[in-house]
Amino acid sequence: ASGLAQKMEMSVQGLQRSFRTHFHMSPGQIIRQLRLRRVKYLLIHSKMSSEDISRQTGFYSIQALHLFFKRETGITPGAYKRLKISQS
Repeated sequence: ASGLAQKMEMSVQGLQRSFRTHFHMSPGQIIRQLRLRRVKYLLIHSKMSSEDISRQTGFYSIQALHLFFKRETGITPGAYKRLKISQS
């Protein structure tokens, strides 16, 4: 957030306040939401390995991706993929 705030010539607090006013979320929440959306898309629509998906979406390891995904959705990436495939 500090890098973005600098580029926009505003304080971190001002940036966060602006995001909350316009998007009803913090910059961090928006970034997590976008990363989660990308992971979900790649799980369903690509033949990439979990390792490749983790790298493509900015995670330093498969374990970090797994923990993030489970914390955000309540299920593992593999369970999500199986669920979505079975619904197709």
